[in-house]
Amino acid sequence: MKQIARRVCKRLDEKVLIPAHSDCLAIREEGRQLIVRYEEDEFRFPLTDIVLVPIAHSSAEELARYLVGEIRRELHADGVTHIAAIQIGVEETPGQAAYCREDV
Repeated sequence: MKQIARRVCKRLDEKVLIPAHSDCLAIREEGRQLIVRYEEDEFRFPLTDIVLVPIAHSSAEELARYLVGEIRRELHADGVTHIAAIQIGVEETPGQAAYCREDV
């Protein structure tokens, strides 16, 4: 389980997480950059520095739900069947966390 969790987290580590389903961001690729617009502001990121996460907002709640899904997919891909449930906590600040639990 630790190896799978590390593998999933490694894909996000040291990256800028962009919520791909955001209702307030305009996102487009241009060359080797991702351009993100929010109202009048425009941000440019090298594609190698970002991960487009299939969530609407980069909240702890949505990130926890996303991570549970990714770990579930990795477990199934690795043929792991003896896990009854997955619970993930994402901490925004010390003592302020969101949890997501899913029966497998």
